[in-house]
Amino acid sequence: MQGGARSTLDVVAEQTNLSAGSDIFVYWREVPVVPEPGPDVPFVESFEVTASASADGSGGVTGEQIFTRIKQLELRGKLIQASLRDIRPKVPITAWATATATGMSDSPTDDYRNMVRVDDKGRSVMFVDLQTWAPGQAEPDCRRGAKCAAEGRCTGREGVCVATSDADCAATTACRSEGACSAGDGACVAASQADCAKSELCKDLKGGEFCDLDKQRCQRVTDLSRFVPASEADCRRSKGCETSGLCGFRGGRCIATIDADCRKSTFCQTFGQCRKKADKCVALSKQD
Repeated sequence: MQGGARSTLDVVAEQTNLSAGSDIFVYWREVPVVPEPGPDVPFVESFEVTASASADGSGGVTGEQIFTRIKQLELRGKLIQASLRDIRPKVPITAWATATATGMSDSPTDDYRNMVRVDDKGRSVMFVDLQTWAPGQAEPDCRRGAKCAAEGRCTGREGVCVATSDADCAATTACRSEGACSAGDGACVAASQADCAKSELCKDLKGGEFCDLDKQRCQRVTDLSRFVPASEADCRRSKGCETSGLCGFRGGRCIATIDADCRKSTFCQTFGQCRKKADKCVALSKQD
């Protein structure tokens, strides 16, 4: 149910004994993505949620509960982000504009009970900023934001920052680390094997390791069935040597030839496969 407007709303304490089934009044305000000049938008409308039962037996308030009610509101613009305001007890209402904002998710496991307060009427209350965007409003200055350098989201479009050019993506940390060097559907993605080859993820591949492009993401995988060694040197530089002790070369493939290679392998440390038998490293005793 919607609450009516009130000129003041005083927070007197943190809610420390919230119990399941308690009513919580969630006060909300709609604010543009790009703040407009003028007085701070007041919290005058509210909806109610019922505290859920938490694992410890007390009451909780999940992001899913709050977002379920937010979706029922008639907002003037498209919802971009919801944030909880950390309104401190006994702080003048004029100082609320500077209260810390915490981004919310709609997850059923994210519990925001620590943001519940008690007002001067003894009610449990919370405060939510709803950032929205509507046609005619200013776009965010994305090029100054952290996501421009990190993810290539340098262009404002309908209130959100998106990636629109390969040049912006190529300059990102995501390109250097993961191969996300091309713009696609508003984000930086790996569009080719060449994108993957430039990434730190795909540097210094050992024999038997490959950098595959799968669903616009680079993946470093080990597939010894695709590895074709030409010499023992190839085998000794391979992933199979490191993990399984297959460091020797015979008949066009890598095999185990000495116990010393087996003992250096990951499988020796993990599974006790520390001795050579036939062409493999195996566990021959309880001590292994």
